[in-house]
Amino acid sequence: MRQLTIQFPERKFQFVMELLRGLKFIKIEESGGQQYVITEEQKALVEEEFRKLDENPDYALNWDDVKDQIFAD
Repeated sequence: MRQLTIQFPERKFQFVMELLRGLKFIKIEESGGQQYVITEEQKALVEEEFRKLDENPDYALNWDDVKDQIFAD
């Protein structure tokens, strides 16, 4: 079985779903929420940060040291 992701305007959602439900060979799984696509470039950037952290544990800030600054009113 193959999987296909489609994008269409919100105003056409009911119409498109009605069409797809009419096709008995299509299985529909609704996620119920927004899905995000992570690009290969973004994945590479995250992997680079993990590599830097592996090489130098002091590279990252300590959460306990910075959380109050982030959530300060």
